[in-house]
Amino acid sequence: MKQTIYLHVGPHKTGTTVIQKASLDNKEVLEKNNISYPLQFFNHIGHHDLVNIVRRRAISNEDIEKLKACGLNILLSSENFIHFTAQDYAYLHSSLEKDFDIKVIYAWRRSSLKMYSLWQESVKHGGCQPFHSFFYHDLIRPGQSKTLMQTMTLDVLAKHFGRENLHILDYDSLAKNGELVSVFFGLMGISPGEIDVSKQSDGVRNASLDPETTEIIRCLNVLSKKAQLPQSSKTRENFYARKDDVQELIQKIRDLMAKDQDSTESGDYFVDRLCERSIPEKYSDRILSYSPVNHKKQIKTISPDWLLSPNASNFIQDVYNIVMEGVALK
Repeated sequence: MKQTIYLHVGPHKTGTTVIQKASLDNKEVLEKNNISYPLQFFNHIGHHDLVNIVRRRAISNEDIEKLKACGLNILLSSENFIHFTAQDYAYLHSSLEKDFDIKVIYAWRRSSLKMYSLWQESVKHGGCQPFHSFFYHDLIRPGQSKTLMQTMTLDVLAKHFGRENLHILDYDSLAKNGELVSVFFGLMGISPGEIDVSKQSDGVRNASLDPETTEIIRCLNVLSKKAQLPQSSKTRENFYARKDDVQELIQKIRDLMAKDQDSTESGDYFVDRLCERSIPEKYSDRILSYSPVNHKKQIKTISPDWLLSPNASNFIQDVYNIVMEGVALK
């Protein structure tokens, strides 16, 4: 009998960090249940190194033999798998299908309800675009956006791995009921309650930021870009490392931002309604814990207009000079 690979593809902002951290914290529990969360392809807390290996078409016989050597079923998890092209998925499937059964796990979070989280995640990793600019191309052509029209990705996964091997988690329903982790690991035969998530606050976290902090980091990223530094999370990390040194400046900036706050309604967009019909129609038997969602929420952001306030640009530049002190600028 073949070993099974559970391929967890995310997407971003659907609890992947929680699941990956739980997998690390409960490796012994997983192994007791015939599941390996391997070090192979491992980077940070997920199997992100597999992404470039697939893109280079470089999965080797040695890679396959290492996976088989554990003798267990295998969980491979990376939210970056979601960026694969159809050709990447086809290559990954053809590389693994001879030796493994492959089950794909995809968490469906309603598109417009995760827009703010996706934008904030980009800012955390060096992104410079304001919120509305970040989603401009997605919103003017929603039918061509894999981010918003999630049926596009599900159809590709079903085509290459088989519809019967696709497991869709209703993220919104599961997160609301606190069942995301238990249902995820239940797919692998692990009973509810076996997975201990009490250590989730230790070490790796991916906490949400308040709108003011997000905007400060975005502006600092812009200055790093102008300094020709590579886009990464380093500016944010430096900001947090030196945050105590710039508290007075931060408060002045927050006072200015208070006058330029935007509120955007999300939820029940056209693309949400379309996916709410099409995904259950096409994949009703593949969705776990489905519950219709039609609620709305307000997204609070800081308008870039705050930078036109007197001293605003000077305050941000002063913060940047302090937190990036000692960093080699081009």
